[in-house]
Amino acid sequence: MNFTTVVAVDGNTLAQLEISAPTWRKNRPELWNNKMLVIYDRDVVTPDALDFLDHPFLDLYGWPPDFLFTDQREKMLSAFVHVPPAVVTTTWWLKIDCDAVALNSDPWLDPSWFEAQDTDGTLTKYNSFIGSRWGYTKPSEQMSLLDLWADGISGLNAYPPLDLPYNPESKTLKHRRMASWICFFNTAWSKIASGYASYPAIPVPSEDGYHFYIAERRSDPYMLTNFKKRGWGNFSNLRKLRHVAKGVL
Repeated sequence: MNFTTVVAVDGNTLAQLEISAPTWRKNRPELWNNKMLVIYDRDVVTPDALDFLDHPFLDLYGWPPDFLFTDQREKMLSAFVHVPPAVVTTTWWLKIDCDAVALNSDPWLDPSWFEAQDTDGTLTKYNSFIGSRWGYTKPSEQMSLLDLWADGISGLNAYPPLDLPYNPESKTLKHRRMASWICFFNTAWSKIASGYASYPAIPVPSEDGYHFYIAERRSDPYMLTNFKKRGWGNFSNLRKLRHVAKGVL
């Protein structure tokens, strides 16, 4: 299967990528046999800082455009919403965080993920994304804020809001959703999702929260799986990441 791997790198995650990427190359050679797009924070990362990847099909994309982001997290997460659907040419793209480690080379792709999920007359639907199972949203009001935002977006407001009740005194809202530390996206669907947001921003500082919300509100099909049972792990602590990667290599 052809797909494009998409990574976003800033001053906080460049060191993570240097540690984790060799495990991808060793255990997931399909990531090196297909295209890779690295979105880099052009305020702090230079293209030559990514030479260590030595990827045969590498494209680089400087981010952000001439726009002032006040939050670094939102700055980089918004790139995952807007850049891939604009530049990726493959049917699917794989979003992967810099702290993700390929722990082994066991089979991990399920061909059924990428097959048509539903046919309604002339409309054939594919999964919008294949993400990791997750059990909560943080902060707890995020889905409600997206409801309020979506009610004012033409086309999206034709679909009913999620109306997930939340406790304002709680930090999290427990519900079934996805996390996207590693996640396949249908490129055509991600273009639809991107079109609702006001470029280059996103309505909440959460890429996976945003993508999950769009699919759920539109009743678009998606798939949730456990990538940790498919040979992947993620380790935000740099020392732990280095220790695990060393054991893999």
